[in-house]
Amino acid sequence: VAWSCANVAGVPLSTFPATTNIDRKAIAEDTKQKAGWIIEKKGATNFGIASVTASICESILFDQKGVIPVSHYQDDLKVCLSKPAVLSRKGIESTVELPLSEDETAALKESAKSLRDIIDESEKAK
Repeated sequence: VAWSCANVAGVPLSTFPATTNIDRKAIAEDTKQKAGWIIEKKGATNFGIASVTASICESILFDQKGVIPVSHYQDDLKVCLSKPAVLSRKGIESTVELPLSEDETAALKESAKSLRDIIDESEKAK
């Protein structure tokens, strides 16, 4: 998992002066655990899913060209990953590339490779 998920308006959190002493690994781990915490507290995550689905539909129906993180095919990585994308009536118009550090780029490539390996294994099993 790339730690670049900590962004404000598409700008990496690490570029803000007040964020020099944050624990990015802890933020990434906390983010991964959120669904479990929500299920524990509320019993389900369906309201969050519904909210995201509504914003995706709104961007498409009203041709808003909103920037929304959605899973879509990444040619360079040969898998679908969730990245910010401009979403309109035409579908995904473009991917918004975020500036990633070398470590973040390596982690993203490692995650993509893991997904690609799983896909390849499932294809062989058919």
